[in-house]
Amino acid sequence: MNILVSGAGGYLGHQLVESLQTNGHRVIRVNRKTLSAPTADVISADCIWYRKDIDLPIDAVIHCATCYGRNGETDTEIANVNVLYGLALLEFAVHNRVPAFLNIGTSLPPDVSTYAFTKNQFREWGKFYAARQKIDFIHLELEHFYGPDENPEQKFIAMVIHELLQNKAELCLTAGEQIRDFIHVIDAVRAILTVIRYLDECHGYRVIPVGSGNGYQLKEVVQLIHRLSGSRTELRFGALQYRPNELMYSYADISVLKKWGWNPEITLEDGLLQIIKEQE
Repeated sequence: MNILVSGAGGYLGHQLVESLQTNGHRVIRVNRKTLSAPTADVISADCIWYRKDIDLPIDAVIHCATCYGRNGETDTEIANVNVLYGLALLEFAVHNRVPAFLNIGTSLPPDVSTYAFTKNQFREWGKFYAARQKIDFIHLELEHFYGPDENPEQKFIAMVIHELLQNKAELCLTAGEQIRDFIHVIDAVRAILTVIRYLDECHGYRVIPVGSGNGYQLKEVVQLIHRLSGSRTELRFGALQYRPNELMYSYADISVLKKWGWNPEITLEDGLLQIIKEQE
C-alpha cells in the first residue's frame, strides 16, 4: 500500500514509518518543517496546504502529527497543528479520493487541556466528513504510550525514570490515584499495522481504542519504577495538586484489536526495565 504519514519525524511516527516499510508498504512522509518537492517521499506541510494533487495514488493517511503544548506554545499554535493542519490533510485526502484516514487521537476528554480539547475538535471534523461519506475516518483512541529514548520533558514515564535515575533528593507528585493504561510504543505500532490490515472492516466513522487493556494506578507505576531502578529518591505523593478536570480512570477496551489477532506483547514491568537498563 501507499501510505501517507504525518508527524513522521516524531517519536511514534518515526517508529511507525520504519515498521510500515519493513512490512512492504511505501511511505510518503509529511513533515511540517521540511520544504521539498511535492513528488518526493517527503512532502512539506506547505505543499499540502496549497497543492491539492499528488502524483501517485494513496491508499491511506495516518495522521500522527500533534502538539502537546509543553514547550510554551500558545493555544493558537496548538490549534494550528492539532486542528487546522489535520483538516488540511483531511481535505487533501478527500480531494485525492484516499479511502481511509487513520487519526492518532487521545483518550483524554476535551476539558483536561488545550491539547486534549484541540485533538477532540479534530476528531469531530473527521466524524463530520465521514457522515457525508467523503472518507472512512478511523479514530485510534491511543492511551499513554511509552518507550526508550523519549523526551523526559514531554512524557510522564520518561520524566519519572530520568528523575529517579538521577537519585535526586525527592520527586514531588500528585496523590497518584489516577488509573491509566500504559502501552509500549512497539505494541502501539503493531496495533496500527493491524488496523491497516483490516481497513476493509472499517467504514464511515470508527473509533478503535488502543492500549494494553490494563489499568494501572499511577502511584503503583511510580513505585514500580522506583524499585526497578534501585533509586534512593524520596517519593512525595500528594505534594502536587491534580490539574483541573483531571481524568481519574482510563484504560482501553481492546476487544476489536484482539478479534483481529492483536495482543500486547510487552508487559509494563519488562518495558520499564528495558528503558532503565538502557539509561543506567
